[in-house]
Amino acid sequence: MFSESSAMMMSCRYALAAFITLNAGLGLVATNAQAQTQTIAAQSPADVQDRHVGYYYPEPQIREVYESALITAPISSSRSRAAFAVGIALMQNKRSFAPTYHLFVKGARKEKLIIVATETGRYATHYQLRALLAAMTSEARSTSLFNKLPEPEKRTFLDFCKFMGFTRLTISNGQDLAIQFDLK
Repeated sequence: MFSESSAMMMSCRYALAAFITLNAGLGLVATNAQAQTQTIAAQSPADVQDRHVGYYYPEPQIREVYESALITAPISSSRSRAAFAVGIALMQNKRSFAPTYHLFVKGARKEKLIIVATETGRYATHYQLRALLAAMTSEARSTSLFNKLPEPEKRTFLDFCKFMGFTRLTISNGQDLAIQFDLK
């Protein structure tokens, strides 16, 4: 029987493997680039056209621009991004307990990754949402793909999302908190 965190790690590993299978790593890292995160002041809904606000998640309280040292994989596609989400869902469905979050893709080119908690109180603070991203980072670092990158210990789940071709990641507790990252 797996613990909840080991099951989450297995689901991420399975999804990452699905992406790797669909995409051979070519030109993975931009040279001499450094990842950065920059917080943007909260903007009103009129300033930001996001049709998912109010449907999948609340208005994000925090918006950040994450500049990754990784470039988008030349052969990333909407299909590979969809496969990533499907891989996680398949692993979550195999567990003996309900998933604590759902991960899915949206957008015309499946370029938006959305992660929404499914349990009240599980991710009640921005810190807990960031901790979930940190756990997903740890799992991504354990994959063979990350081990092929220069300095894999410096890569994050946000870097991996950028590599897969996602341009936005939104993570929410499914009630009243959301953090949105624009991936550059």
